[in-house]
Amino acid sequence: MEEEEEDEPRLKYQRFGSGSSVPEILANDAASCLCVSPKILALGTHNGNVHLLDFNGNEVKQFAAHSMTVNELCFDSRGEYVGSCSDDGTVVVSALYSEEQNSYEYHRPIKTVALDPDYAIKKSRQIVTGGLAGNLILNSKGWLGNRDHVLHKGEGTIHAVKWCGSLIAWANDAGVKMYDWAANQRITYIDRPRDSPRPELFRAHLHWANEGLLFIGWADCIKIAKVMSRSAVMPAADPGRGRRFQTEYYISGLAPYGDSIIILAYIPEEQGQGEKGKGAMRPEVRLVTYNNEEISTDVLSVHGYEHYKANDYLLSYLHPQGLTPKAASEGQPAGSSAAQWWPEGEEPLYYLVSPKDVVVGRPRDAEDRVQWLLERGRFEEALSTADSNPRLTRRQLYDDVGRAYLEHLLDGKQFERAAALCPRLLKDTTAWERWVFHFAQVHQLPVLSEYIPTEAPVLRDKVYEVVLNAFLPSKSDHPRLLELVRKWPTSLYNIPTVVTAVQRRLASSSAAANATPADTVVLKEVLAELYMADGQRERALGIYLQLQRPGLFDFIEQHKLHGAVSDKAVLLMQLDLERAIDLLVEQAALIPAASVVAQLQEPGQGSAGAGAEGDKEHRYMLHRYLHALFDKDPSEGGDFHSLQVELYAEFEPARLMHFLTSSQFYPLERAYDVCHEHKLVKEMVFILGRMGSTRQALTLIMTELGDIEQAIDFVQGQQDDDLWEELIVHSLEDPKLVGALLERIGLYIDPLVLLRRLSTGVEIPHLRNRLVRILADYRTQTSLRHGCNAILRADCASLAARLHFEARRAVRFEKDFDEAPAAGQGAAPMGGVARCCVCVDPLKPSGPGAPRTSVYFFCSHSYHLRCLSEATGTGGPMHSAQSEATDELQGRKVRPLRNHPLCFCSDVVSLLHGPR
Repeated sequence: MEEEEEDEPRLKYQRFGSGSSVPEILANDAASCLCVSPKILALGTHNGNVHLLDFNGNEVKQFAAHSMTVNELCFDSRGEYVGSCSDDGTVVVSALYSEEQNSYEYHRPIKTVALDPDYAIKKSRQIVTGGLAGNLILNSKGWLGNRDHVLHKGEGTIHAVKWCGSLIAWANDAGVKMYDWAANQRITYIDRPRDSPRPELFRAHLHWANEGLLFIGWADCIKIAKVMSRSAVMPAADPGRGRRFQTEYYISGLAPYGDSIIILAYIPEEQGQGEKGKGAMRPEVRLVTYNNEEISTDVLSVHGYEHYKANDYLLSYLHPQGLTPKAASEGQPAGSSAAQWWPEGEEPLYYLVSPKDVVVGRPRDAEDRVQWLLERGRFEEALSTADSNPRLTRRQLYDDVGRAYLEHLLDGKQFERAAALCPRLLKDTTAWERWVFHFAQVHQLPVLSEYIPTEAPVLRDKVYEVVLNAFLPSKSDHPRLLELVRKWPTSLYNIPTVVTAVQRRLASSSAAANATPADTVVLKEVLAELYMADGQRERALGIYLQLQRPGLFDFIEQHKLHGAVSDKAVLLMQLDLERAIDLLVEQAALIPAASVVAQLQEPGQGSAGAGAEGDKEHRYMLHRYLHALFDKDPSEGGDFHSLQVELYAEFEPARLMHFLTSSQFYPLERAYDVCHEHKLVKEMVFILGRMGSTRQALTLIMTELGDIEQAIDFVQGQQDDDLWEELIVHSLEDPKLVGALLERIGLYIDPLVLLRRLSTGVEIPHLRNRLVRILADYRTQTSLRHGCNAILRADCASLAARLHFEARRAVRFEKDFDEAPAAGQGAAPMGGVARCCVCVDPLKPSGPGAPRTSVYFFCSHSYHLRCLSEATGTGGPMHSAQSEATDELQGRKVRPLRNHPLCFCSDVVSLLHGPR
């Protein structure tokens, strides 16, 4: 609880030690004052020396400016001049970068000095000094040399003076006053608190936070004054920030810290022990708000602290350039470290001086805060600080935070929390691999697996294999193993190595005394995924079949694994009978029917196991498969049609007749026995018919079925007159059968055959109506025959006329005379050359002017088109009929003519009227 309530320090401290010049300087001397500029430090000693130091404490330059204690040092705003004052009554202003040095003699001890902030650029070279004489003197350079101007006197020793802009503030025995140099007037007075210790016992401390805000610390009282106008100065305007407060300690120095105040506290003795003034405690650095609420306290360790008084200490402050306390406070998150609201390199520096030590205090940064939190086991806060300040935190420190935090969590068995933090803490391969093995040592790799990276960074394959192997021992971890195998790229690990480990675990699980198939289901899934990743799809398929995995058929189709399931018909059908049969039938070329039938007939296959139930299930599968195979191709699987007869009779008798009528590959005797066993009479009748035992079949119909309709159909199908006689004989035994036979027999044989065989006195139901129907049917048949004969004669006449019309048409040839009928094949033969029947010239052109177009008729006559046109155009015997034919021949290479009048086509006449 105390550690949780402990306040975090706001400053870190470093003593100017053996690596600097300070120990050597103070070995035979003692520090009396120190001043800081953005460029350099100035250290004054009791021997009267001024030492210029760099920020590491190394001496750069030394001035032996005084013969007694240096009381105060002051830089101008540009850091080019330093002023010093001493108890020897002198004030010296020295240039840092030249040999220029100005000395002023006042014959009384000078306690304070302030240079014009623009001393380096103004010719007036003004300085303000004060001391035991009680005069506040402004010295300036004019045409006639340096001149002193007394700004104030008569109120005791001038203890401190500070110059900011045009405002000069000083403290004397009466209080603090301000003077506006620009307006050349004094503007305010702030009295010294009553009941304060004697002013010479505790030095007055003035500090301008900015040109409008002055901090005053004197003995055990602090005041904050704000300049409202050039004519009015009042304590801080905001009542909530407090205008004045008392302290429980004496003030040896103060300076702003953002929107708070840093105080160098002097405590003369521990409360309640000893008499006042007897010894002192270690000096403290206290951080308080403007209304004296304490934020933090640091105790300093300085040499000889028990012998020092309040005036032996001082605090000098280097503020960030261009960063006011207001700006700093606006950027400060509550409860955060200073590193979060001061830009890097612009942190304020606090120089804490005692006679033998110079200690530098600076705001703690993110690294300091992280280290402090780590030391107190506040790992989450340390991590948050490191994450929010990545630019300020060393990589090694961040790693230290991660290592310490993870070790803490593992020691506390907070494995889930530790694993979840790994992606945040581990940034490189080495760190990840180290912590993977740490988790392996405590058997918590399953917890870490969710967070192990698979890219940026990628770890060694051995690491991923170790992680995967960690899931094998416990059955409860197997689902997570399957998830990782599916999720992780297979390039991360060696697949055969993992496969071997999984196989070994499967073997041990299966061999366990109380093992059940469910124990290895997930492991088999893992092994199948690994096989798939390794390209061993057939092995993966075998496992998926064992697991009866949904989507298996799509998997087979996708990867073309039909041949791989040729010996797994039973498992496929147990998974999905319909899809399995479709696959086996479609892939009959790869999966022979004989193989499928053998698997289904083998006892003890599949989940049904051996026994009657298992055999029946397999026989049903076999029936469905052979039925589908038969539907696809009746000739496929002919060797098993005998078996199919049994299966149809057992499972689907309604389909047996279709099978019997479509197949030619089953033995009739065996089929008959099966049908007889199952009392399938219609099928028995059909088989008997195929066997030639038609009379036995007819007897079966009449005796077992009593179906005269089927008997008639059967007899008609056999085309055997003896069977009609057999049917009539069977029908005469039952008048009802005679009546039924009378209704249909007229379509096939003469009804008189049956009527003449009827015995006298036999009563036939509805005989009269049936006889009327027989006579009506006869008349209808006679009428139909006459109608059909008339239609047939009309069709013959029409077709003959069409034949005659087509025979009188012609064909025209223009150039391809080789295609025309040769002599003796329809052209007029004269000397073996086809010639025109009009001009008797050869049809083939013999010269340039000869006709080139010819016409051929199917009556064996041919003409030149020109000769035919002239003949039809001059009248003549063929004018009337061939004028239209000539017109049709124009513009076509081959086109039939409608009529040919030169020949009456004796062939057609013979066809219509017979030979003449």
